[in-house]
Order: sequence, then C-alpha cells, then structure tokens
Amino acid sequence: MKQGKNILSLLPLVIISILLSCAGRKAPPWTIQDITIEQGKIDKGYVTESVGLKPSESLAQLKCMTQGKIKLQNVVRGKIEEKFKEFLNYTKNIEPYREKVKIFREMMVEISKEIIKKLSDKIEQEGIHIDKENYVLFCRMSLKFDEEFYRVLNETSLDIMKSNYYRTIYDEEAPQKLSEYIEENIRKIKGGKK
Repeated sequence: MKQGKNILSLLPLVIISILLSCAGRKAPPWTIQDITIEQGKIDKGYVTESVGLKPSESLAQLKCMTQGKIKLQNVVRGKIEEKFKEFLNYTKNIEPYREKVKIFREMMVEISKEIIKKLSDKIEQEGIHIDKENYVLFCRMSLKFDEEFYRVLNETSLDIMKSNYYRTIYDEEAPQKLSEYIEENIRKIKGGKK
C-alpha cells in the first residue's frame, strides 16, 4: 500500500517531465497556419506548405518551396481580385467585367502566374521546421505587397489586358483607368497622397 502511495506521489513529477520534453520539440505556431495576410502599411502574404521528408531533407525542402510558390500564387490572385474589385467600385462604369465573370477569373489567374514568375526572387523563406517523428518538413514563405508588387501588377495587367481574348470584357478606357488606380495605390504605399 505504501509503495502504491509513493508511486502516486511521483506521478505529478513524471507528467511535468513528459510535458517539458514535448515542449522542447513543439512545432512553431506558423506550421498550423495555411494562408495568412498580415495587414499594415505594406501588406504581406504568407503560406505554409508541408511535404514528406523522404527520400532526403534537401529534396523535401526543394519540393516544399516549389509547392509553396504555387500556393503563394493563390494568395497573390486573392490580392489582385481584391484590388480589381476595389477598382470596379472606384470606376463604377466598367460593367462588362461583371457580365463575363468566368473570363475575368481566367484573367486573374494569368496575371497572378505572371506576377509570381516576375517576383520569384522577392519571395522570402520565413522558416523551416522538420518533424522527424512524423517524417514531415514544413516551410513558410512570404511575399510583400509593396511598391514593386504594384508596379509589376500594373505592367502585367496592362500587357494581359491587351490580348484580344480579354479585350472583350472591358471598355477601351479600362486599362488606362486601372493604371491610374494602381499608381494611386503606389503613392499611398510611398506615403504620398492618402
């Protein structure tokens, strides 16, 4: 009976030591955040990707970064769509966009792919976490929606909007109006006109 009581008295110490050993291996909080956008003077988009550790850590890291860039493309597309919706509300007179939503979405996808290609050297690797117990590698990547992002958005949008296929969904003045609107966003980032 005494021996049973001694074991029970040691139980809290055993639980604490187990918790402490687990805490040392705890994954960083970002490993459970799939996609986030941090808002501030300059917004920043983050993605977390995970891949299996086999056959090697270096290959897993490369695969994680490649898949992370694809996922980041969706964040960029979301940001572009947000800007285009603001632009539509800002101009109020470019109704054809609303009538041809499917083609409009295709245009958003094409613009976001081109932006990721052009800004691939600006994509930052924010962190890597290796979970050896579960054979998983996590990577976190980010892209700033800064002045350069908006300049690339401006030139890419105008190039793509010139194609005959997309020209059917907006009026002739739209590219120029969009360019002016994006330039206004750039001025806000630079601390110019509010």
